[in-house]
Amino acid sequence: MNFKLFSLFSFLVCVASALKDLTYRVDNNVYVATLTNYDSLVLDKTKDVFVMFYSPICPFSQKLLPTWEALAGRFKSQSDDIIFAKFDGSDVDVPETSPWIELEEFPTLVLFKKTNIDKKSYIVYPVDGSRTLANLAKFIENSSSNKNKIELTEEEIEEVDNYDDVTPLEIDEDEELDSNDVKAILDNMDIDAEEIKASTEETRGNTDENIPKPGDTFVKDGVEYVRLNAINENEDKDGIPKTKNDDEIPKTAASKDEL
Repeated sequence: MNFKLFSLFSFLVCVASALKDLTYRVDNNVYVATLTNYDSLVLDKTKDVFVMFYSPICPFSQKLLPTWEALAGRFKSQSDDIIFAKFDGSDVDVPETSPWIELEEFPTLVLFKKTNIDKKSYIVYPVDGSRTLANLAKFIENSSSNKNKIELTEEEIEEVDNYDDVTPLEIDEDEELDSNDVKAILDNMDIDAEEIKASTEETRGNTDENIPKPGDTFVKDGVEYVRLNAINENEDKDGIPKTKNDDEIPKTAASKDEL
């Protein structure tokens, strides 16, 4: 008798879980988080939930969305203890019940980890980090509760994103963008990248003769030095190593205030 009751209870739990999933909207394996379902979906303690906080009119968000959907499909076939979601934060704030609420740029990616305590922990993916499928998959493998992993192809591993070449969104306060405007921006990304590459190569060609060589002298802080090694692209002309973003931080996200 007890066994039958237990079996019936397990069956009802499974049915309830299935009905719960049906109450959520899912776009291409990505759950749609809203103010209404945020607590039950994103803050579900039984699984990791990787959330993309985005804006529909943000070109950086639109560029990432296909990769996000591809990741969701790949991990869904591997495990059911991690799901992917998206939350449109363009006109609303992140609910106060969330352990993370500092939404300032789109897209922002936050992994909310499953837990057996009252409050979920979270890890924010670097806003200026590479958003290729391989890099995001590696982040999940390192940061998810169960170290979830997918097999990557050689092409996926070698993929290089082009977010550094995306032109930031520039609009007037009274101007509204529709889907066609966003599509036009995305279509021009590859063209812009080629133009930037050609311009950079031309500039390098014109300045080769000015690049310091071994034996050249330079003065720093009133002291004359002799250069021993050829300068490399990560150094200033006085031999001081450059930081990655010494000249300008690449634009990889749009501020919420810009949209």
